[in-house]
Amino acid sequence: MKVLPKTNEMAADLRVSASGLLKSDLEQLAPRERILRTALILFNEKGVHRTGTDLIIEQANVAKMTFYRLFESKAHLIAECLRLRDAEWFALLRKHIDRHKSAHSRVLALFDAFEEWFQQPDFAGCPFIRSLYDFNLEEDDKEIVGVIRSHFGAIRDLVADLAKAARPKDHEAIAPLLMSLLSGSIVVAQVSRAHDIARINRAQAAALLAARPKGTPHGKR
Repeated sequence: MKVLPKTNEMAADLRVSASGLLKSDLEQLAPRERILRTALILFNEKGVHRTGTDLIIEQANVAKMTFYRLFESKAHLIAECLRLRDAEWFALLRKHIDRHKSAHSRVLALFDAFEEWFQQPDFAGCPFIRSLYDFNLEEDDKEIVGVIRSHFGAIRDLVADLAKAARPKDHEAIAPLLMSLLSGSIVVAQVSRAHDIARINRAQAAALLAARPKGTPHGKR
């Protein structure tokens, strides 16, 4: 059985989780965690470019000197927040995938994870998809770009591995279709606030997995 990636490797040493921070009382957190919690909320609500460091410093109730001692730049803070989101997201996927042994069910579990994600009160789309519009992957901060590229590489590899286990003969054709169903559901859920799109696309994915591969005799997969 394929072992799933734990998270983006750059997130391995994180001491906190995004959900843990968001559930915490701001005043009970240390300065670093207060800054991260505030940035997670503001970046999610306003976007990274409409959120200045002065606003983060004010709402986190820290001194400017403290901010720059803990985070050398806004870019570094953005990268840290993306790492937190990445770790949280892959933990959610693993939770759902690991409930199943069947290769087909493990693929479909991705959509179950998405449905749970879409129902979260702070769901505002995917921060990594937004990052594709916020940053130039060829020219912007290398740390941020590295986290973004690593995230998309990890999800692409995960879907490819799950597809290969479920459809070994035509997984290279199936994996991009699954990625399209997953990505499309994020956009629809963000625009319509309808979390049932995950269930709808899950049914499409199930039909895709159940279909007979081209050139395969009847009765064989």
